Amino acid sequence: MAKELYKITIIDEDKEHTTLYATNVTQADFLGFIEISGIEFPNQSDIILTPGEDKAHTLFKDTKRIIISGNYIIRIEELKEDKKAQIINIFDSVKN
Repeated sequence: MAKELYKITIIDEDKEHTTLYATNVTQADFLGFIEISGIEFPNQSDIILTPGEDKAHTLFKDTKRIIISGNYIIRIEELKEDKKAQIINIFDSVKN
């Protein structure tokens, strides 16, 4: 059975979107806060990182767990399978 994996999108202190992947997301003991632990980062040799994922790696590479206010969380997604690299051609939707 595959382990659960969550994709968490937050707003950081620079008011930019940052994306985290974690194996554990729970309600913290502090009212209105979320605890994120088991933070995982994509293997940089396998995929191309988005700016948000690259920034998350820089900010949280040595972090064991994060307790963050729910106000800064935009979305929490439970992924069905391990994350895979996706290449999206943004020019397919552009009409000349």
